[in-house]
Amino acid sequence: MIADCHIYDRHVPMIRRLLEREPFPAPTVRLDPEVRDFHASTKDSFTVESCRCHEFDEKIPVAV
Repeated sequence: MIADCHIYDRHVPMIRRLLEREPFPAPTVRLDPEVRDFHASTKDSFTVESCRCHEFDEKIPVAV
């Protein structure tokens, strides 16, 4: 889910280059099987496996 996504004119060339890349398979997210109550989970209860991303050395200008 993306709650707030916007692209400014100056970002369009970089975004085009990103969208032209072949996507990697989605990573696997695992929850510790010992966790019986989701609301009792912590960040350590989750493991992300096989997460791959393309290198991106460009600086994306943002307003601060």
